[in-house]
Amino acid sequence: VFLASVLMGRDRVEDARAHFRVVWESGGPETATPSFLQQYVLSLHRLGRQAELQEVWPKVVAKPGVRWRSPLQCPDLVDESLLDAAAPFPPLAGCGPVPRLLVEHREAIEREFEAFRATPGWDSERYFRPNQDNDLVGGNEPRRWTEMLLLEKGQWDPRACQ
Repeated sequence: VFLASVLMGRDRVEDARAHFRVVWESGGPETATPSFLQQYVLSLHRLGRQAELQEVWPKVVAKPGVRWRSPLQCPDLVDESLLDAAAPFPPLAGCGPVPRLLVEHREAIEREFEAFRATPGWDSERYFRPNQDNDLVGGNEPRRWTEMLLLEKGQWDPRACQ
């Protein structure tokens, strides 16, 4: 599995998928780990192998502990409150302090963001980078899905947080 992960990182997706497939067909214990399943599914997306994805998806979601609803969303952790019966905009009372603080300080946040947007290069790659799963968006155009990471790999980005 490690080799396949390295191949994915080097954009040798077809080679990685071949390794993932061998591991998948072995039925070994690693085939039940979320990291293996995520990478295998991602390799199938990137290669456009919809038939293979449709073949394996029912077996993927049948694995113990896997609570994914779509092959387009396979997060490391699944918040059960956001599934089946969840409302798209739950009451603020049950969401902890962050949503309440955002609503409370909305006007100041909007003013700060508008000031940021007025600076030259605000939408450049200095602040906004293509999302790692950009290839899942139609056309695989890096500028179609960008994100401004304030926290990445456990580290705050002081430039972005100013």
